[in-house]
This record gives sequence, structure tokens and C-alpha cells, in this order.
Amino acid sequence: MHQKNKKYLWSPDEFMFQQFALHLDVMRYPEREIYFDLSSGVNEFPMPRVWKELMCMEIQDDLAYQWYTPEEGFPALQKAAKLWENFAATEGDLYSIKLRSNVCLTLGASQAVAIVFDYLSHNFPSCNILQIGMNYPIFERLSKPYHLKISELLKKEDKDSTFLLPEVDEVICRIRQEKPKMIIITVPNNPTGQSYSEDDLIRVFNAAGALDSFVMVDKAGQMPITHKSFVNVGKAILKSDYQNHIIQICSFSKTDSVPGLRLGYFMAADKIVAHSIKYQLYTVLNPQTVPVLPIFYSFLIRSLYLMEKNKWDNYCTYDEVLNVFERLFEITTAVAPKYFMDKILVRLKPMNFRADYDRYCQELLHNENCMDKNRVYILQELQEYISRYTVLENGFNFLIELSVFEFADEEVLCQEFFRETKVALLTESCFCLNRPKRGNFWIRISLAAPEEKFRAAVDRFKCYIEKRYFTNGKL
Repeated sequence: MHQKNKKYLWSPDEFMFQQFALHLDVMRYPEREIYFDLSSGVNEFPMPRVWKELMCMEIQDDLAYQWYTPEEGFPALQKAAKLWENFAATEGDLYSIKLRSNVCLTLGASQAVAIVFDYLSHNFPSCNILQIGMNYPIFERLSKPYHLKISELLKKEDKDSTFLLPEVDEVICRIRQEKPKMIIITVPNNPTGQSYSEDDLIRVFNAAGALDSFVMVDKAGQMPITHKSFVNVGKAILKSDYQNHIIQICSFSKTDSVPGLRLGYFMAADKIVAHSIKYQLYTVLNPQTVPVLPIFYSFLIRSLYLMEKNKWDNYCTYDEVLNVFERLFEITTAVAPKYFMDKILVRLKPMNFRADYDRYCQELLHNENCMDKNRVYILQELQEYISRYTVLENGFNFLIELSVFEFADEEVLCQEFFRETKVALLTESCFCLNRPKRGNFWIRISLAAPEEKFRAAVDRFKCYIEKRYFTNGKL
């Protein structure tokens, strides 16, 4: 059973890093070849080929010194991010900028969160932050150095519930009672893979804005190029009454499998972006902007994909979208040599670009198909032991609960499981500030991995259960 005096019950960040510390030993031994983190939260598929080709172009043409940036990031990328976010929010309108927010490029989504917390600590010292549902402990980790008071609202669970986000009425009630200065929502929620609807988001935005509170929406785990649902956060912002109170956090780590490149941005009111410029000046001066071309292509391809998928053709055509992005790149990239600009502008012509577009989308959709197969595999292989699991609405993380682990100690089980299988797990205490008092716990499963590696880890998972809990098929 869980011991109340264990520190990890109030520090998911500490509990998570206790688990990571266990994994280090295996790296010194031959077992490292079979090491696998079934809960990693990392996109382990290869980087898209278009990214690799464009990065090689930049290297071969010696453009690293050309992509020098101001504190808010490389101009072409900053403008393209704003164009993409407005295009999605308006469902295809390129010609009117309706989101009043501005964009700042950052060293991944983590730095974007740090900048927002820095803004809060400067303007509202020791203010309260409320995070909705279970969450990755980055918010707890960053709240500590800024002396911000963070709390959470979890759904009151029963043994049959599988939708783990608290009801919106309860969220609004908690906001009005506590009046936190910021509310944090992740879309999709990490670790559950679930999301609120656009109408639900509008209600939360309005409830918070009416109290002069901010809402930070972390979209780092959302896949724009997907067969699954796409929660249009920007559209919800446009329909709310308090645009300037909403902050969007984004990155390319999970969408394009490039966490090591630390590529992210946030979109917020001008006063928060102005603060971010000072923050960048005091810390890194210039946010990383190599690569430039792959990020620009990603913004463009996302726009075209959602336009075709959702038939957003009331405002412009495929060629018009391509032409606007082409013109944007041309007028914001004056430092690049003419021969290079000519090369890029030829590649952005409709007939030439279509090949890049098709390859990029096909690869990401293929990866999603692999994730779907991985999900089916683990649910089938462990079906007799799984008591509950969450429905995956977007992203690649979801939760399972196993009946055989009831009344087990999470920390002890994770250690034993890892020693015997060399498969790592992250469990519920990694994602809760106040762990619910119940007899079992959720396990995060990350699906973005090659099928062969994923299945081998699941097979070892199943063998562990059968060896540890069963003899001759009987408990």
C-alpha cells in the first residue's frame, strides 16, 4: 500500500526522476540493447525525410551564419507561426489576422512555460496556479524556482470511470472559488490522451478571463496531421471574450520527432511577448533557429493538410495558401543569398511542392497507423489483466490500469519490473500533485515507437505478469 510519508506523494517530479535514476545502471551493461521505456512520452519514429533534406540544404549552403535572429526568433518562422495559428483559428482565412496575440520562438515548449512563469512571478509574485487533470510534472518543476503556488483539480474517480478530466462545471466552480491567476490545460491531456471540446474550452476561457486570470493551453502533444480529431484551440480563443488572457504553448518535439533540437514557441498577448524578449536577452539572447526551412515547411504543410481534410475552402485555394507562405518567406529572409532564395522559391512552386507535401503527410500518417497498431497490440496482449484504459483522442500517450497490480506499491513495483524486464514504466504518481487514495494506479503507455520494439517490450510485460502473479494460468 502507499505510504503517506513518501515524498513523491506531493512531488510527482521527484517520483519521476527516481524512476529515471534506475534506468542509468542498465546503460553500462549488454542489457542496454533491450532497454525500452514503455512510458517515455517521446516520439521515437525517425525524423521526416523532408526535414532531413532541408537541414542538409542549409548545411551544404553554409546558411547557419545567415540565420542570425532577434530575441523573439527568426522573422520568417515567427510570422509563419502566427499565420498558421490564425489560419487554423479562422478555418482557412489567410487574409485577416483575427488572433490578436503575438509569437515568440523558444527553446522548446519547456522554455516557453518557463517564460510565462517568469512573467507571472514578476507581475503577480507568489500567485496561485491551477492545473486541470493529471499532467506531466514540468509545471510543478518550474513553479518551484519562481515560488508560485501550484494546485490541481482531478476528477473524482470511481472504479469504472475512464474519462479522467474533471467536468467543466467543476472546473469553472473551482476557478470562481480559488481565483487562480493562471489555469493550465494540456490539449490533448498528457498522460490520458483526452481533450475538452472547443465549447468546453470557451466556457473555461470566459470564466477565467472574467476574473482577470490567464489560461495557458499546452498543445505540445497535439498532432495536426492526423486521422483523429483535432481540437481547434485557436477557434475557441476567437469565440471567447478574453483573447488576451489565453496563452498557447507549442513545439515540434512530438509532432516531428525532434526533441533534441529544442524547437518551440508560444503565442500570447503583446505584454507577455515583450517580457519574453527581455527574458531571452538575459538568458540566451537569441533562441535557436537552426533548422529554419523544416519548421517553415511544417507550418505550411499543416495549413494545407487541415484545409484539404476539413474542406476549408471558403476563403482561398491550395495554390493561394502556398503563394502567401512563399511571399512571406521571400520578404522576411532578406539575409539569405540570392542563389539560395531562388532554389527555395522554385521548390515552393505548386507542382514542385506537392511531392514534399505528400511525402511528409504520408510519413506522419504512417507513424500514426503504427501507433494505432501498437495500441491494439497492448490491449489485446494484456486484455485479461487490464481493468480500465482511457480513449486516445489525439497524441500518442494514454493510460491503462491492471487488476493484478491492485494494492501494489508503485515505486517497488516499478523497480522490480525494470530489473526483471529492462522495460521502464511511469505510473500515476508521476502525474498527480495529490495522489488519490485508492488501491490501484494508472500506467502511462507511449505508442510512438517502431512496432517491433514496442511489441517486444509488451511481450516482456506479459511474461512478467504471468511469472509474478500466475502459476499454470491460475492466480
